[in-house]
Amino acid sequence: MNLFDDDYVCRHPYFRISISDVGGHVRTLEYYYSNFAKQKDDKMKLGTETGETGLYDVNIGKVMEYVKHKIVNKYQINRYTSYLSVPLAKAILGLPVGKLDAVKKENVKDHEGKLQTYEELVSMGLINLVPAGTLYLIRLPYLWVCAIAEYSTDPDLSNWKSMLQYDDPINWQNFEDFNAKFLALHLGLFRLLGYEKINLKKFLKGADFSHSFPDVEVALPETRNIKLYKLLHRYPVAKTYKNQEAKYVNLTKMRNGYIDLDLLQNDDIKKYTDVFGLLKCGTSESEICCVAQQLKLTTTSNVIIDQKLFENEYKKVIKNMKEVDTKNWVLLFLTNADQKDNLSVSDSPNSALVSIEKIQEFYGYTYASRAQFASANDKIYFNSAPVESLKLIGFSDNENVNIRIERKKRPFTKDKFKKLKLDRVEFN
Repeated sequence: MNLFDDDYVCRHPYFRISISDVGGHVRTLEYYYSNFAKQKDDKMKLGTETGETGLYDVNIGKVMEYVKHKIVNKYQINRYTSYLSVPLAKAILGLPVGKLDAVKKENVKDHEGKLQTYEELVSMGLINLVPAGTLYLIRLPYLWVCAIAEYSTDPDLSNWKSMLQYDDPINWQNFEDFNAKFLALHLGLFRLLGYEKINLKKFLKGADFSHSFPDVEVALPETRNIKLYKLLHRYPVAKTYKNQEAKYVNLTKMRNGYIDLDLLQNDDIKKYTDVFGLLKCGTSESEICCVAQQLKLTTTSNVIIDQKLFENEYKKVIKNMKEVDTKNWVLLFLTNADQKDNLSVSDSPNSALVSIEKIQEFYGYTYASRAQFASANDKIYFNSAPVESLKLIGFSDNENVNIRIERKKRPFTKDKFKKLKLDRVEFN
C-alpha cells in the first residue's frame, strides 16, 4: 500500500526534507515508515481535515522525533557519546579516515592502542564508511547528526547544539543565513578536532579556486569565541536610526543564533558583501583575513547569473577591501546557478566559486540536501500545503493552527502577508 502520492510529495517540502534527512539507513527508514503509517491510520479513525486518508494530518515533526528516539535507544547513542563527536565532525567536514584509524582528536595520542577504531564503530552500526581512494568517508544522515549532538557531552560541541536541533527552522528562504551558520559551524568543528590553524583552501574544500588564490593559513578561534552577528540596520544609515541612536548602544541580545549588532563604524565592508567573517592570519595575529561571501540565487535575482555579473561583483569587493584597508581577503561566490561554460573564477585572484555542480562536494553528504533546500526553486503552496510546511517560511506552530482554521473558510491572498518573501510562495 502506498502511504503517500505524488501530489502530497509535491505540496509538502517538509516531508521531502525529512526523507532526505533520514538518508539511506535501512533501519531508520523502517522506523519512519511504521510511525508515518500509524499516524495516518490514527488520523483516519478520528475523522480528520482530509477525511479520506488522514495523509495531510500526519505530523512530520513528531515522526522525526519518534525516529530519533528509536535510533538513540537501539544504538545506545547516549552510551557511546564520547566516541561520536569526532566522527560527527569529520562526517560534516568530509575528512577521510582509515578503517583502522583511532577515533581521536588531532592533539590526542593513542599510546596503548586502546581507543576505538572507525571499523569498530561500523560494526556497532553507529557509522557507515564509503570508499574514497585508499581511505573512507564517514556517512551520517542529518537526523543521526542531530541525535548525536543532542546527547554529546563534548564541550567543544556544546555551542553548536542549537544549530543541530532537528526542529530548528531550516532557513528555507534565507541562503545568507544558512551559509553564515554553515561556515561558523565549520570553524567550530575544525577546532573540535584539535586544529589551531588551517589553510583557507582546506577550510573551503569543494569550491573551485582561482589560479591566484592565496596560500594562507588562518588561526582558528577557540570555540567559545566564535560568534555570529547580524546588523540591525542596513547600509546606509536610515533617518529612523539617527533619531534613536541611544536605543542601540551596548547590544547583547541573541536571536536565532545571532548577537544583534549596531551599524559598524565603517559600513563599507557590508555594502558589497552578503556575509563576511574576520579571522586572524596564522603568521601574524595582528593581521586580519576577511572571508567575504557573495550569494546569488536564480530564484531571487532579477539578473542573469553569468560571468559578467560575477566580474561586476568582484570589482565591487576589490574596491570595498581597499576602502577598509584590508590586504588579506578572499571572495567566496555561492550560487545555485549552473556553472558550465558561463561562470569561472580562474582569472580572478583571491576568489572561490561554489555553483550547483559543487553543492555536494562543498557542503558534504550530511549538509548538501539542506543547502539545496535553502537555495531551492521549489514553491510552497500556501493554501493547500500541510500547515507544518509553513514553518519553513517562518510561521510558528500557533500561527499554523490559526492559518489552518482560517483557510478552510476562504483562501489566503498575498495581500495578507505583505512582509512575507514571496519568491517561493504560491497562493493559487
